[in-house]
Amino acid sequence: DADYITAFLQVLMPVAYEFRPQLVLVAAGYDSAVGDIKGEMQASPSCFAILTHLLMSLAGGKVILSLEGGYNLQALAEGVSASLKILLGDPCPRLAVPFTPCQSALESICATIMAHRPYWKGLQNFSADKPVELEDAEAASAITKKEFAEVLQESVAEVFRKLPSE
Repeated sequence: DADYITAFLQVLMPVAYEFRPQLVLVAAGYDSAVGDIKGEMQASPSCFAILTHLLMSLAGGKVILSLEGGYNLQALAEGVSASLKILLGDPCPRLAVPFTPCQSALESICATIMAHRPYWKGLQNFSADKPVELEDAEAASAITKKEFAEVLQESVAEVFRKLPSE
């Protein structure tokens, strides 16, 4: 859950706010759910609810979820139910603690931010304390990857401290 939510908060949402969509259309695949043998990603129903809630802040709440995947019927039902509850106005579920993204997810998120920083203002201000020159993105990425991951981890920890927990 932490991997998905962190990617949403650090990459997708800043870009989406800058893009300012009029409608959000989601290919809502639940094959990443806990118990689905095809996706093997272990996302909980709470994770789907929180991601849906985050998307509701875009396009004035105009969000369409189109079911496109999910092969474990129990996991599919739980994920869809969690998302639909959010679309209908239910509050977000509490997050389990501890809630820390894995190192490989942090590295992937950092690499994604570095690749897209030149094109999205919302990603350029990722760390005001450690600015990165983007003239040579490859060199900047090599120099700052460790620092960038540390800053990302601190930022994520701060966000999760503010979220409700069980």
